[in-house]
Amino acid sequence: MDPQFANVKWIFFDWGGVLKDEFEIYRQIASSATSFLADKNIVIDQTALYERLLVLERQDTAIRLPQALGEQNVPPDLADEAANAAETAPTLLAQTPYEGVSNVMAALGEKYGLGVISNGQEVAQLLEREEIDHFFGVMVGILEFGYSKPHPKIFEGALKLADCSAENAVMVGDRLDKDIAGAKQVGMLTIRARQGIYANDEPSNPDEIADAEITDIRQLPGLLL
Repeated sequence: MDPQFANVKWIFFDWGGVLKDEFEIYRQIASSATSFLADKNIVIDQTALYERLLVLERQDTAIRLPQALGEQNVPPDLADEAANAAETAPTLLAQTPYEGVSNVMAALGEKYGLGVISNGQEVAQLLEREEIDHFFGVMVGILEFGYSKPHPKIFEGALKLADCSAENAVMVGDRLDKDIAGAKQVGMLTIRARQGIYANDEPSNPDEIADAEITDIRQLPGLLL
């Protein structure tokens, strides 16, 4: 165990990029949108669409898929239809956790309380769909508190539900601005998961420097057990 984490009682995780593979999600979205439009006799470049979606994700663009489709000259009404079809496709509902997530959570859960703090909605349902919800005692997203990361209230709310003080908790996240800086501002320890879309980001200020880093979720027990 890394000694700086000796007093940790709870571990909180981001969902996307930490527990689930967002690259695969965007591949599925691009594939579904391309197939939908092909049925309408509209041909688009699936690879270009996938790559553009990753760029828009990193820019925090709200309506990524309609914008990316519009850039390929898809009419707005069809872009909206394709986005709706792609984002509700059965294949997308399988949120594709990283390999080894269940084993890691099982090992950590023997010693720590585990939670998820996500900027998504219906967090508990997503985790239940992947049959990993039973590992987590706290699962919160935007709907629970009306705030998203890095706002302190979503972290404080999760800590309150866990009955855990900030100094006894660690946040594992992939976003420097939302996960690492957000958790540090309330006094939590932080571990950066450098394995997803934001793996190559560099800190822009001291608040974005994590206490430790991993490049694979399966490395986490080595730090904490």
